[in-house]
Amino acid sequence: MAKAGRKRKLVRVEYRDGRPVRVKKGGTEIQGLSYDSSIKSYYTRVGGRKKNLGRDLAAAIVKLQDEADLPAKVKVSFELDRPLSLRELSDSREAFGAKLKAARAVLATEDDKPPAASQNLSDCLRFWTEWKTAETCRQSYIDETERCFNEFISEVGDKPVNHLAKSDFVGFERFLIKSSKGRKGNDWYARRLKSLRAVLNLCYQKTEYPFPADLQRWYHAIKQRPVVPAKESAEPIPVSVFRDMLLTLREWAVIDVEAMPRATQTDRARRNRAYVRKRAGVQWQAILLLACNCSLGNEDVCCIRWDNLKLRVKLPYLDFPRTKQERRIGRAIERKTPLLPSTIR
Repeated sequence: MAKAGRKRKLVRVEYRDGRPVRVKKGGTEIQGLSYDSSIKSYYTRVGGRKKNLGRDLAAAIVKLQDEADLPAKVKVSFELDRPLSLRELSDSREAFGAKLKAARAVLATEDDKPPAASQNLSDCLRFWTEWKTAETCRQSYIDETERCFNEFISEVGDKPVNHLAKSDFVGFERFLIKSSKGRKGNDWYARRLKSLRAVLNLCYQKTEYPFPADLQRWYHAIKQRPVVPAKESAEPIPVSVFRDMLLTLREWAVIDVEAMPRATQTDRARRNRAYVRKRAGVQWQAILLLACNCSLGNEDVCCIRWDNLKLRVKLPYLDFPRTKQERRIGRAIERKTPLLPSTIR
């Protein structure tokens, strides 16, 4: 024989100073509304499933109307000159439905969102890109900022700007911490935070977008991480060091490998090392002289071809167009650099 289940107890309500109060005895029984003491929340049953209606009794009674019509014996009305006033009056169900819409506006809390603005986060990024392009900023900086800000959009969604909340930035901070911990460096973390602030700051200052009042405080509250710059070789090499390097390379370049003995294994190993030095001396001497003569970087040296060197002319030169700004202006910048006699040798 199946065990009988416990009978569901419905909420009984009394009205004190126009506000509903749950009581154990007396009052009016609200059909379909129950109370869960474990989570201190009201609920109802929809299709055999339990649906939470929140902890506020007045709001729960209003939400109950969305699930089923109130029984005729539950007669409630709304007094809109206060937050929400439910009284036992003899209103019809038709009047209840009309007043329900007005009551929902009164029930609006801080968590309810205003009507969506026409500007989204993607519009902020588009405005920032157009502004920085007009200022002729580096294309690599624009591309990196767009990529980092798109990560913020993918994390919180392309929502209207007036729907931004503090929870969005808290969630993005958690995403950065989770993604960077143990796998990414602090510079990765800082680049994304810098890109977020750059886009939102410019739009906040230069546009009339309806941002929340506390927007800047929210994203400035994201925890800063110190970035220790790595050792760089941007400082110019002293002239004395450069001359010593060239002297060493010239000595390597004139090594007579064929004259070295090769009778024993030690002689052959020494001869092989000398051959490597000789080849490196010729190549590195040409690289250093060409880089110094034409102000070339590592990537430029790697991209040079024989067609770029015009040596069989009256004044030899390097024809090597500058392609860094090609994407922004649509063409490469012409660059022809005369070569010194020491470089040609």
